[in-house]
Amino acid sequence: MKFTALGGGQEIGANCFLYEIKNKVIIIDTGRHPGKEGYESLPEISGLGYVDYIIITHSHYDHVSALPWVAMKFPEAEIITARENKNLMIKILHNSVSIMKRENEEKNDPIFYQHSDVTALKRSISPLDFNTNVPISEDISITLLPAGHVMGSSSVLIEVDGQKIFHTGDFSLTKQLSMEPASLPDYADIVISEGTYGKTEKIVSRQDEEKRLLKSIRSTIKNGGKILLPVFSLGRAQEVMYFILKELDDKKIPKVPVYINGMVTGLANHYIANYEGKSPKERNWFQRKMRKYIKTIPDDYSKLLKIKGSSIFILSSGMLLEDTLSYIFAKKMMKKKNNSIHFVGYLCKDTPGEKLVQNVKNGKKFTDEKGKEHDINCKVEQFNFSAHANYKDLINLPRIIQPKRIIYVHGDKDSLLNLADELQYEFQIDIPKNFQEIIL
Repeated sequence: MKFTALGGGQEIGANCFLYEIKNKVIIIDTGRHPGKEGYESLPEISGLGYVDYIIITHSHYDHVSALPWVAMKFPEAEIITARENKNLMIKILHNSVSIMKRENEEKNDPIFYQHSDVTALKRSISPLDFNTNVPISEDISITLLPAGHVMGSSSVLIEVDGQKIFHTGDFSLTKQLSMEPASLPDYADIVISEGTYGKTEKIVSRQDEEKRLLKSIRSTIKNGGKILLPVFSLGRAQEVMYFILKELDDKKIPKVPVYINGMVTGLANHYIANYEGKSPKERNWFQRKMRKYIKTIPDDYSKLLKIKGSSIFILSSGMLLEDTLSYIFAKKMMKKKNNSIHFVGYLCKDTPGEKLVQNVKNGKKFTDEKGKEHDINCKVEQFNFSAHANYKDLINLPRIIQPKRIIYVHGDKDSLLNLADELQYEFQIDIPKNFQEIIL
């Protein structure tokens, strides 16, 4: 058996992981790198002759957005994902086409797939229920377990000849406002784990971060400023909306206009209708409060920034990717001292969001996509509302499962080395680069 990272080795990028088990070729995830453009953003699959199965853990950009492109190259491959993720994944990929057409045609960059290619995927997708062991050959079976990351996210347990391989995908052991924590297997021989937050960090409680964010939002409103919360449409959007709605309902935030963009609205409605981790009563509460407090941003959104007084904008993308609404609003809002931009999710290196945070720390101006410099006068802060496992969870995971071996991926090199340093006397640990074969 062999494992190879085709993207996501010592990086958080175009996540794509190759398993060669007996005579089967299995790929887990087919993402694009959020910090790169064109063909450089894709996973490197040119060396593959065929693929039997493509397993998608969840529908974030860096895990799924190359799927139609990969599927066209391997049309016989069966696509497997959690039942809760299937329709969500199709919705996300259609949106990806729309974004590519809008942005890439302007830049003369390639459009990797069309709406018809996304629709065609449906015939190849086998949706699986969570916690159900399914044979995919005489000797190999898989089980998808809830990963606690975002709606529809799963970890993958592969069983072959009595050996268990646990691929965590993106996971969280911490209960979120909008998501229940991950389920883990009782045991696995090998764990392939994400290591996003592998650097030693000051562990802050979610309650403390919520209090800190609440305090900052109240302060901005008191000063008559506007608040931008850049979010991933899937996951952080629902989490931040849940938080804002709760605080508005408890009258801890003054009643001000709250706006979300169309994709955030669509996925919030999808969450309400389909997420089984929350009871119908809880989802009904979410729906009622959305109707009471939140509006979808109009097409003519520019006037919203000219209106005096405070507003809250919950807009994608979470990393301020160019030409997205959060990017457009950030460029306008950063000029005024009483405004604030609050990041709540992971910021990949070299994305505009990460550059903005670093520029604030270093006292530099923000340079936009056209090379124009902008003064950063507003408040810019980061809050740990992440749906990834924190450092403590990453250290605890192998101690709970007690594998013979750990392979770390999906993290920058320093983060993964830090985890290995902590656990080196307890487990055999590998930290492969992209395209480095690991014999399992």
